[in-house]
Amino acid sequence: MTKKIILIAHRGTKLEYDENTIISFSKAIENGVDFIEFDLHRTKDHKLVLNHDNTLQRTYNGNGIISNMTYAEICKFRTRENGQKMPLFTEVISAFKNKTKFIIELKGDDVVEPAAKIIEKYNIISNCVISSKNLWKLKRIKSFLPNCRICYNITKGKEFTLKEFLKNNSLKIQSMKFDMISLRSILVSKHFVSVCHSNNIIALAWDFINLKNSILKIRELLKLDIDGILFDSLTNLKIIRNELIK
Repeated sequence: MTKKIILIAHRGTKLEYDENTIISFSKAIENGVDFIEFDLHRTKDHKLVLNHDNTLQRTYNGNGIISNMTYAEICKFRTRENGQKMPLFTEVISAFKNKTKFIIELKGDDVVEPAAKIIEKYNIISNCVISSKNLWKLKRIKSFLPNCRICYNITKGKEFTLKEFLKNNSLKIQSMKFDMISLRSILVSKHFVSVCHSNNIIALAWDFINLKNSILKIRELLKLDIDGILFDSLTNLKIIRNELIK
């Protein structure tokens, strides 16, 4: 296979290590990912932190809504499996900006402007892609950072749906200036990839965690000419990376 496939750690190596933590990202980077992907929320005292949910209870040994808690309050709790604290956005940048690139998912409605300021301050605009299922967030981040790359999570997108995208209205698609589009793996088709490529958009696939044979699905997507995979599993990452370099 001559094409370079983009290897992305989806919240880190979340099947083996707690998602959205320093250790999870470190293990992914050790195993050759091109990007780490993570989610941003804002605390009560205006800190940007990494967590997928807006609450603690699924992944941490405590309860609470992130936006209603200070960072000091959040740091009293640890992840359920590996005992990690919730990292700050700035902490992750400092740890990994010279080691990998970032796909930054804007979760909270109040994270756009503070995220833009941090990205600019740390000079990582060329090393990151901003992702969201909300077009308004992508448009807003572009108003602060005109040169930033954006990824539309079309799986859950309501302002511009997958059905609309597959009609391939190139004028409409290109007006949105997507650099990447991510789609749940079971929804990816040859036509989806083709529409992406005809509009110079990088096609990504995510969510393999509940599939009976996730490796088989990844191989199928590679045959469809997908550009990048968001890996949940360190094991799968190692297998596919080794197959790609043969």
